[in-house]
Amino acid sequence: MFDSEDIQKQIDALDYSIELLKDRRTQLRQELYSKEWKENRFANDKQTKRIAEFFRALGFVIVDLKSDSQNEDDLFYRLAKQIWEFYKTDQRVKDFIKELSKIEAKTTFLYPTDTWGHEERNRLNNLCKTMQDNRWITINKSEADTVLNVTSRLTPETSKFLDGGWAESITRFLINKTFSVFIKKRKMFQKKIFWNVQIKRFGSVNANDMELDVVVELNDRFYIFETKSGVIEFRKMFDKADLFDRDGESRFILCSLDEKWRPYHFKPHLLYPLPELEERWKLLLSKDFKGEIAETDTIEA
Repeated sequence: MFDSEDIQKQIDALDYSIELLKDRRTQLRQELYSKEWKENRFANDKQTKRIAEFFRALGFVIVDLKSDSQNEDDLFYRLAKQIWEFYKTDQRVKDFIKELSKIEAKTTFLYPTDTWGHEERNRLNNLCKTMQDNRWITINKSEADTVLNVTSRLTPETSKFLDGGWAESITRFLINKTFSVFIKKRKMFQKKIFWNVQIKRFGSVNANDMELDVVVELNDRFYIFETKSGVIEFRKMFDKADLFDRDGESRFILCSLDEKWRPYHFKPHLLYPLPELEERWKLLLSKDFKGEIAETDTIEA
């Protein structure tokens, strides 16, 4: 039997060993993270080095991203803009494409348009024609002009896009549109736009731990945009905002296609209804870069 003093000595020795092991674990992790960073292609690319360093400071490494140096005139981007122009005048198009996105491939989909006006019906037919031209659907002959008859040829990727992914493309479109006005005569601004930014924590075994819709690098600031076309899991969004909202360095902006969600629902963070994104972000830039936009510009909360 050990007496109390011997037991305490053994406990102290174990505590010391544990501390040594913790120190060694920390050292090994730092070596692993350093190796992971040095081998990361985005950390070594001049175009992505700043954004890589931004995420590194938060404990993340970039796994993949797309950038504004890539061709934006792809089908998804063009189709998203076509849907958006339609949506601004008739929001029923959102319900149509969402229902269509649920239809399995090779299945016929009948959609009544008897409550639609002649002009709106033509616009819907033009949208379907674009999708047919790109082999997303087949338009079938219908017995009535007020029933749209199509057969789905959607893939998991195109279904996801119609289910709400198009709104993410619109966020990028509106960001670019705002920049074309805001930066046009302001040569002091250097901007880069990244989207589908996949990141993971250093040492993570996952393919990625998080994907961000759009990240804007503007001079020495970063703006992270997340777009939701339907239900918003606010707890998850608050967690992201708490991580990325860093005064003077970065902002997290939640965009909602559903206008029932107002800025006060996400306070103290930023929530912009998508139809108001251009105006609200322009005013935010005015605040972040004082003097660049007239201080008389106002907008309701």
